[in-house]
Amino acid sequence: MPIPIANRVVLVVDDESDIRDSISALLYFLGYSTLLAADRDRALNILRDSPPDAVILDSQMPGMGLEEFLDKVRAMKAQPPIVLLTHQKKDIEQHGLKHVLPKPFDMEVLSRTLRDCLAAS
Repeated sequence: MPIPIANRVVLVVDDESDIRDSISALLYFLGYSTLLAADRDRALNILRDSPPDAVILDSQMPGMGLEEFLDKVRAMKAQPPIVLLTHQKKDIEQHGLKHVLPKPFDMEVLSRTLRDCLAAS
């Protein structure tokens, strides 16, 4: 039996506060709890300390590179599904992620993608 949305926690990782806050507000409206990170280092700390049920991740951020971040996540015991938000077409095929959304994205499509990836996990 699937876990109800109200018990699901989603980590939103984006260096742009407007995007991070918009996604968080949508998820709150849909009944999810959220954790927020403005950079990938903070996201890794959250993943280690209190693993979420899913991650929404911006592909283009300063600091740690996307591939390094994904390698570190793949080495962790808890590996929540990741929804990657990207402007780069190459990211859609390159990183082996099942859930990739091109930017700009529609909030309804993001909601459906998140629901599908949580149902599959």
